[in-house]
Amino acid sequence: MFDVPATSAPSASAAARPGGSGVNRRRDVRTSVKFTACVRQAVSGDEIVECDDISKGGASFRSRRNYEQGSLIEIAVPYSPGGHAIFVSAAIKHIDELPARLFRYGVAYLKSPKRVFDF
Repeated sequence: MFDVPATSAPSASAAARPGGSGVNRRRDVRTSVKFTACVRQAVSGDEIVECDDISKGGASFRSRRNYEQGSLIEIAVPYSPGGHAIFVSAAIKHIDELPARLFRYGVAYLKSPKRVFDF
């Protein structure tokens, strides 16, 4: 994968969101996407969701489920039912309420702890 430098200009998806300030405070540039992801949470199980955008540090998805801000999830993105999924830990960082009882969630991937091996 390649690194794209972040710019100070607002991202298209941030400016287009209701209530968006148009100021990009993100470290990583987002890319608009249209594919599914699988969100996993111990309490509520797996849910297939539609992703709106993705970056090196996180993603956003739409869901009818009510996830709490700050809650921990695992997400496999992109996801294909029946395929091999790689889940990564993430936290819900942002919630937008959309019409028709739909929510858009912004998640940040969590860094895994560094492992120290004894040889």
